Amino acid sequence: MTSKGDGIDFRCGGTLINARYILTAAHCIINTMSIIGVRLGEYDLRNTEDCEEGYCAPKVQDFRAEKMMIHPNYNKRTYTNDIALIRLDYNANFSYSNIKPICLPVSEINDDLTGKSAIVSGWGATEKGYKSPILLKVSVPVLTLSVCHKVYQQFAPITDQQICAGGYNGRDSCGGDSGGPMKYVGLVDGSPRYIQYGIVSFGPRQCGADGQPANIKPICLPVSEINDDLTGKSAIVSGWGATEKGYKSPILLKVSVPVLSLSVCHKVYQQFAPITDQQICAGGYNGRDSCGGDSGGPMKYVGLVDGSPRYIQYGIVSFGPRQCGADGQPGIYTRVGSYIQWILDNMEE
Repeated sequence: MTSKGDGIDFRCGGTLINARYILTAAHCIINTMSIIGVRLGEYDLRNTEDCEEGYCAPKVQDFRAEKMMIHPNYNKRTYTNDIALIRLDYNANFSYSNIKPICLPVSEINDDLTGKSAIVSGWGATEKGYKSPILLKVSVPVLTLSVCHKVYQQFAPITDQQICAGGYNGRDSCGGDSGGPMKYVGLVDGSPRYIQYGIVSFGPRQCGADGQPANIKPICLPVSEINDDLTGKSAIVSGWGATEKGYKSPILLKVSVPVLSLSVCHKVYQQFAPITDQQICAGGYNGRDSCGGDSGGPMKYVGLVDGSPRYIQYGIVSFGPRQCGADGQPGIYTRVGSYIQWILDNMEE
């Protein structure tokens, strides 16, 4: 659980492995500094009590996070060793039917599931683009690591401490499932039990896309030989910012914005801020613009890279008018091409 205004929000999943400890992903803790606790036994986030056909499940159990432990070798850039533990402030009550610890694959259990289908569960985004209010599960095919090596070779090294799965016919984990379990039924003391073999770590922005098991690809940048003047053209801006309805979009949206001469923005912002040639002026036409919540996102345009068409990021959403998309009120984007050397100087291997 994380704090959100005057309420709570659920950003990640996790699994109970004994009465006091939760197993989850390290990036869930690193990226969510406002963790206040853990909820066990949840099914439907919309209800205070989960009932079906006259039967009601026991109530959830809420705990504070007494301690959080991230693997010491976790790499937030490559997601290697993406594992963490959360210690609850008191023991979970196993006398209720909706709360039981999961089994872990001890050394005598073969943990190679390649060629089999495992179960992933969580409240992550569905094919409709927003998080599910009820706990869902999906069967995902487990693939060889070589498949993910090929998909992610430009993003991160794939090691034998990871599992490659999903990316087939819409069957995959998605945003909001992070930290949750990948499990498979096995025998424990002669009885069939779910055994947790994996933790949802990272995957493609377009969840479930065929051939992209759990696909993140880096965008191209406008190196010096590329002309980064898009004036008179229309570029693409994407993000989850506010729409014409006034609130942020739960799904990733994109809009085509006209790129204008800097003189237009000089005139609009002359009493607010100096506009320089390290910036790009765009939008402000017929409701087409970035808005609150899009900051930091990309302005991109298709160009040729090594003979193939690729999106190239020319700008970063910076600031704009309070009334997004108002005619004659364009927004300001940081010109990426002006900072290529700074980017290269500050990137570590």
